[in-house]
Amino acid sequence: MRTTIATFFIAQSIFSLDLFAAEPVGPVELAEPAVQKESEAKKNEQIVNLNVSGKIFHCERSIFTRFENTFFSAMFSGRWNIDREQPGSALNNNVNLFLESDPAFFELFIETMKTGNLLSLRPSDYSFTPSEFNFFLQEAQKYSLQPLFKNKYKIYILGGYEGTNVLGTCDVFDPLSNSFVAIAPLNNARSNPISAIADGKIYVIGGFNGTNITNSGEVFDTEIDAWLPIAPMNTSRQSAITTVIGEKIYIIGGMNSIHYLTTGEVFDTRKNSWMDITSMKTPRIKSTHALVNGRIYVFGGHDGTHALSSGEFYDPQSNSWSNIAPMKTPRFRQTSISFNGPDGHIYAIGGNDGTHTLRSAEVFDPQTNSWRDIASMNSPREGASSVTIGGKIYVIGGNDGNHTLSSVEVFDSKTNSWINVASMNFSREGIVSSVVDGKIYVIGGWDGVDILNGGEVFDPSNDSWTLLPALMNSAKFLHASVSMQQEIFD
Repeated sequence: MRTTIATFFIAQSIFSLDLFAAEPVGPVELAEPAVQKESEAKKNEQIVNLNVSGKIFHCERSIFTRFENTFFSAMFSGRWNIDREQPGSALNNNVNLFLESDPAFFELFIETMKTGNLLSLRPSDYSFTPSEFNFFLQEAQKYSLQPLFKNKYKIYILGGYEGTNVLGTCDVFDPLSNSFVAIAPLNNARSNPISAIADGKIYVIGGFNGTNITNSGEVFDTEIDAWLPIAPMNTSRQSAITTVIGEKIYIIGGMNSIHYLTTGEVFDTRKNSWMDITSMKTPRIKSTHALVNGRIYVFGGHDGTHALSSGEFYDPQSNSWSNIAPMKTPRFRQTSISFNGPDGHIYAIGGNDGTHTLRSAEVFDPQTNSWRDIASMNSPREGASSVTIGGKIYVIGGNDGNHTLSSVEVFDSKTNSWINVASMNFSREGIVSSVVDGKIYVIGGWDGVDILNGGEVFDPSNDSWTLLPALMNSAKFLHASVSMQQEIFD
């Protein structure tokens, strides 16, 4: 018997593999060729025997390649050239991998690779001591196993209005610790500001500062916990359309102190400079937009006189606007959702037609330049928030024309139907919803009487809303909100 030893230098660690080749397995007689092929593939699946400080884990090789960009996927996906024994050996086609680590850690890692159920970053979810948990994270980092963990997102609530004053305060909610932390305040208080994440940084631009609509902007530096000024926009504006493409922030329309705007401009985050772009064909505010296949689609809204059904798209390559087919129903204060990709569709839901709050909804197909009606919501609503989870559209809160809503409904495009799910604990409008690890977070907003300083989270797996245990430092409405992924091992 000959044993081939392969040494790997990965993630700054050294590992040795004993590699044994299998004797060829003969064909299996089955009635269906497809079943035969699947059976042979399963039978010939290479087994990895992972020996972690004396404890053996037996897994199919495919388990270790399930998550990309890990130590194991790099080793077993064919990226590394491993010498193989010549056919004819009676030994099984197994790989023996020896690692020096805590078996309890790797039992959790392997269970995640088998099931796909991501690991938590909440220390209380484990029986480890604090020092053991820190070592657990160190071992995950050592073997490049960050993809096995839930994303660590934080939700930033920036500026806003608390009923009397425009705010510059900034609160950050951490879903892992279920707590708010105050960070450095904005240099300028702002309500209705424009916010974006570009080049890994948070930008807050424009808005109302308590006296005027402003053209100033700032960027948050997480390293020093400070907001730094950026070059001012060419035009003061609030409530504008914002889209990020690469390292550039596009800001379009909105309003200044006098007019609804058609103008737009683009900020280059690397050059700290603004450049005007071609203006829209129609001034509009309280419209919705979507980025699909590199184009910025804008539709509906209000021009200061009428609710709009018209729409247009901006092509950054040609710096030009083109009309699209009008919606079937004029609407402003609608909510919208887009699905990107070659067949991306854009949904316009609810809103107000200038006279009534709407239940109706429609979907736009960029390929055919056409709108078609879809099933109407169970409740009319405007000023609602919307997110997608699992290909379904959740529409949250808003106003039915008379009352602020706590109800939530979900659209399934496969059945063209809406169903109500559990209602929020509080009625809310003027909110921004965030999805973190498959759950929906809503924070602040207006309940029809008071501005709120708390939030709640919806878990689709058990159809329930839970109030967040912590409160912001102040109630907030008309604020900016972004969710940003943090480094898992910081």
